[in-house]
Amino acid sequence: MKSQSNHHDIERLKNEFVSLVSHELRTPLTSIKGSLGLILGGACGELNNDLRDLLTIAYSNSDRLIKLINEILDLSKIEAGQVPLKTAPTDLTEVVEQSVMEIGGFAQQRGVLIVTSLEPDLPLVQADADQIQRVLMNLLSNALKFSPADDQVVISSEYRDGWVTIRVKDHGMGIPPEYHDRIFNKFQQVQSVVTRKLGGTGLGLAICKAIIDQHGGRIGVESEPGAGSCFYFSLPIAPPTATREPRAPAHPITPAPPTETQPPTGIRGGNRPRNSFVLMVDDDPGLRMVVSRIVQHSGHQVETANNGEEAIEKVKKLHPDLIILDILMPVLSGFGVVQTLRRHPDTRHLPLLVLTTKDLNDAEKEALRLGPTKFLTKSLVTVETLTLAMNELLQHRLAEVTA
Repeated sequence: MKSQSNHHDIERLKNEFVSLVSHELRTPLTSIKGSLGLILGGACGELNNDLRDLLTIAYSNSDRLIKLINEILDLSKIEAGQVPLKTAPTDLTEVVEQSVMEIGGFAQQRGVLIVTSLEPDLPLVQADADQIQRVLMNLLSNALKFSPADDQVVISSEYRDGWVTIRVKDHGMGIPPEYHDRIFNKFQQVQSVVTRKLGGTGLGLAICKAIIDQHGGRIGVESEPGAGSCFYFSLPIAPPTATREPRAPAHPITPAPPTETQPPTGIRGGNRPRNSFVLMVDDDPGLRMVVSRIVQHSGHQVETANNGEEAIEKVKKLHPDLIILDILMPVLSGFGVVQTLRRHPDTRHLPLLVLTTKDLNDAEKEALRLGPTKFLTKSLVTVETLTLAMNELLQHRLAEVTA
């Protein structure tokens, strides 16, 4: 019993350490990626080809490192039970259709056709649809990466003995038998010229397994060298009386290849309302400088604050059109800033762009809403996504002022 308690303590300390390190790394990496994105986007003038090639390599590798940190943190949270499932009766046919729609752009880039061959009237399963879609997107992404051009990936289904199984079959190089059990472990990849070229973190399948295990399901692979691979997962069906709640319709997107980062070739952000005034609040000086440059490059004025109390003083004095706000700050957190600004009629409707490393739940997002509000995660933000969000919020402010 004591040994089991020690094991849980060690596991808890490990997860806390991983979380701390991941959060501490996210902000400086976001500064690095943002700075490189600004330079590659033309903020510092024209670049010669040699310099652009070197900066592109740095940008791509910073993005890969951010992705690795995010996946380590995600896996740690899932294993620690910190990602509660929002289960409901779920139609896997609908999940498959949305996944195929969302990954269609990548399939086109690879020159691979996705074919769905699902049994009609599959019973509902009890699942978190978003998490299951994450699993399916990972399996599809891998299948597309390892499929030859002009080939196809087939998604099929089976219902048997109270379980629904989804299979993703490719016609790639296949996986040797000795890897079948190990491939779902952390940092495990089948070593070959192809895998080294395509890259990856070695955590995608481990995350898939953690999610399926959390659902009480099963996941596995059937494969042999030269004959392709079939990854599958099975989930128990929902109770017979269950009825599903419809999901929001998917919007087709064209994602960049999962292992190749597309560096910016020019900074675009939709309509640009000029001469607006932005207050950037963050305790990290490097990120304040990078974001300030992005704001200036978009044609706006910018002032900075390094903590919540200073932010409130500058809001009262300078009357900004938009606040870009970090959450985890000394002296006064972002939550405290929003609560204070809400109490005053002149500031309770200010547009707010929350830029944070913290994974916010619905209650925390509601506590952070001021006027029109958007949320961006530091480790995922790019020059273009930040510029687009900022300009959309400033358009709200401009419409409000001129109304």
